[in-house]
Amino acid sequence: MSDRETLVKKVSIVPLEIIVRNIAAGSFSKRYGVAEGVVFETPTIEFSYKNDELGDPLMDEYHAIDMKQATKEEIETIKKYAFGVNEQLKVFWTECGVTFWWILNWNSADSQTALSYLPMRSVLTPADYWTAKTERNWIK
Repeated sequence: MSDRETLVKKVSIVPLEIIVRNIAAGSFSKRYGVAEGVVFETPTIEFSYKNDELGDPLMDEYHAIDMKQATKEEIETIKKYAFGVNEQLKVFWTECGVTFWWILNWNSADSQTALSYLPMRSVLTPADYWTAKTERNWIK
């Protein structure tokens, strides 16, 4: 391959957005009436159904499985990687001396072979950043 070529693998996409939260902010705060900036004891995870016509509604893992959007095994793998990535980012920023809280959103690939590549194939798009020391919120 040349410097201008990329080798890609075709995968189908699990039509779920995965949201890991370490702190209350944005839509979570509005939906549940929790003040922005409340730090969670443990991270939370939410799934939304990626469907523009329906406005990407929240969906729990049972809905995803029953609607054949993902298998139980895929959901468990997604959760494992989501919390793992979250933990690694917490370690990284702590080692940098930064008090940093975030919300991670990403979509996942589907198929037996793609499951083994989920960490590399997931697109991380941090949504909300919160610096606890200054209590300043940046929306990206």
